[in-house]
Order: sequence, then structure tokens, then C-alpha cells
Amino acid sequence: MTTKDWLQYGSAIGVLASGVAMAMLSFFFNAHEISESVLWYIAQTFLYAGSAMGISTYVQNELEKIKIRENGNTAHTASRIEELQPGEHQEKQ
Repeated sequence: MTTKDWLQYGSAIGVLASGVAMAMLSFFFNAHEISESVLWYIAQTFLYAGSAMGISTYVQNELEKIKIRENGNTAHTASRIEELQPGEHQEKQ
């Protein structure tokens, strides 16, 4: 993993932890009630963490598909494309 990946995943985990901590503190210090602003903050932490973790994985997968297609359509590259697209080409087991 590169430094960029460590920062990306570390910040996502840190933001998620802050959202969970804020939810717990709000729940226990506000008579077992979570205010609307805290819920909004928790939603934003989920969005950030999902974006930080999911977008890079999606982009890496798509770039790999493009590289395979640029190298030609041999049997090896065709089988690799099938591995990268599990929903479309997998047989039922």
C-alpha cells in the first residue's frame, strides 16, 4: 500500500470513529435522544468513508480492464476480463 492509500483509509476510519463517538455521546448525554444535527454529521461520515474506500477500488478495477483491452484479445486477457466482471460471466456453482 502506498502512503496515499494509508492516508485515505486512515482518514475514512478516523471520520467513522468520530461519527460513532458523537452518536454515543449524544445518545447518553441527551436523555437517550440523538439530535438532527448529530444524525446529519453521522450521515456525512458514512458518505465520506464510503467514497474514500469505494471510489479508489472502482477506479483501479476500471483501469485494469482498460489495460487488458489495450493489450489485445488473447485467451489470457479475455479470461482476466471475466474475472474482473464477476456478475456477468461467472457460472453458477
